[in-house]
Amino acid sequence: NHMSEETRNQEAAANVENNEAVEATETVESAVEEVTSQEGLEIISLKKGDTVKGTIVKIEDNQAYVSIGYKYDGVIPIRELSSVQLDNAAAAVEVGQEVECKVVSINDNKESLVLSKRAIDSEKSWEDLEKYFASQEAFEVTVADVVKGGLVADVGARGFIPASMVERHFVEDFSDYKGRTLRVKVKE
Repeated sequence: NHMSEETRNQEAAANVENNEAVEATETVESAVEEVTSQEGLEIISLKKGDTVKGTIVKIEDNQAYVSIGYKYDGVIPIRELSSVQLDNAAAAVEVGQEVECKVVSINDNKESLVLSKRAIDSEKSWEDLEKYFASQEAFEVTVADVVKGGLVADVGARGFIPASMVERHFVEDFSDYKGRTLRVKVKE
């Protein structure tokens, strides 16, 4: 009798060990799954200078957040949203808008991804501007700002309209030109 009790204890101990072993392998398995799903998020590897496409997910006064399918969102600071000076980020983009940007800097440790929309816009617009210049065809621009000596328009790059080239007649005060649409030609 004494003997069989010892055997039972051994069997019980063996069972406990088996159960623990089973639990242990389960945790290992689920840990493995988690790692792979985390890696699954890093579909893209990024470096400075890369061009990425994404969607604006949030806008603050001085920056816009872009989801590009990376493990965290990128940020476009206000100075990188447009070639002209903006009062706030919402003047350039809206939530849900698709944008193409260039990677300005990336730091995975700080989860900091800085993007530029302006860099891509000005590259693209330069070709158009050269065509307009060659053909001397007129096109429309919106006045973004009134500055000393003339007007500024966003043509993908920063377009300047000297005061003498706005109207045929002398204009004392250009302040009400901001936001107006003008037909222009590329002079230089």
